[in-house]
Amino acid sequence: MNVKVLRINSCKDGMKWYRNMIGSIVPLLDIEQNEYKSREPAGYINFVSLEDGTVEDCDEPHVKYYGE
Repeated sequence: MNVKVLRINSCKDGMKWYRNMIGSIVPLLDIEQNEYKSREPAGYINFVSLEDGTVEDCDEPHVKYYGE
């Protein structure tokens, strides 16, 4: 099963929820106009700036929820 995931490459705003997750893979729920819609480790839906992540293919189904 191939799913799209989001890799966190940077965090230009130190107040964002993913500031300590550079290099991690998180679920990709949707792509909005200026942000990726994802899920943070606590389970809440949250957003990642387009400039801070890249979409990748992944065949690991556990990433559907949260993983690396």
